[in-house]
Amino acid sequence: MKKTLTILVVATALLVVASTAAFALLSAYAGQKSGLHRCPALGSADVRAVTDPGYGTRLAEFARCRASQGGSR
Repeated sequence: MKKTLTILVVATALLVVASTAAFALLSAYAGQKSGLHRCPALGSADVRAVTDPGYGTRLAEFARCRASQGGSR
């Protein structure tokens, strides 16, 4: 009787942990695809700052973010 109860408790705990992890993963994926993840805005000041040393890095980050969201949004 004790062995059966132990197996039942362990199986239930494992099921709860697995379902919570799956829910968290799917929620994060859905949140990213729903547009909750925003790309940094590329404003007119950023465009004018071509001589800024970090310009290439910011532009590359902006392009990567736009590409990961499926183009222009």
